[in-house]
Amino acid sequence: MEITAPDPLDAEMEAFGRLSRRDQILSAMADIFAASDDRTVLPIKEMFLDGMYIREIFIPKGAFCIGKIHRQNCVNVCSQGSIDIVTEDGFFNITAPFTGLSQPGVQKLGFALEDTIWTNVFRTDETDLEKIEDVIALTNAEMASLLDPERRYLKGKEFLCL
Repeated sequence: MEITAPDPLDAEMEAFGRLSRRDQILSAMADIFAASDDRTVLPIKEMFLDGMYIREIFIPKGAFCIGKIHRQNCVNVCSQGSIDIVTEDGFFNITAPFTGLSQPGVQKLGFALEDTIWTNVFRTDETDLEKIEDVIALTNAEMASLLDPERRYLKGKEFLCL
């Protein structure tokens, strides 16, 4: 009888499967950042209208995007393209045209299958972009503090926002 050692990848996947969806997202996020220093902060088009802050981002095909955890409700619009999104609620393929809502506490991890245009709409009377960021989403430091001690290398890194 031959005894084989357990496959370390199987054990790792099993441990990963026992994590909460939020911890799975955080772990994947940390692994993405650890895998490469090749990061691009995608340009954001920002607009204001009658108590709304509107943020549009172009996500090129093949790009991973990591969203911050939002503090408030927001409208999500995919006006072009196709993107796979993972949240605490599951896995979704979003293909334009799409409009949906996100509740506070939601974080999105996305992979663009096609060149994608993604827009968020937030309710705020604030027009100072730094203040808006603090109002609508957790800060980078707050995001990094959610990671386990082995994942601290994310501190001070920029996060892409969906």
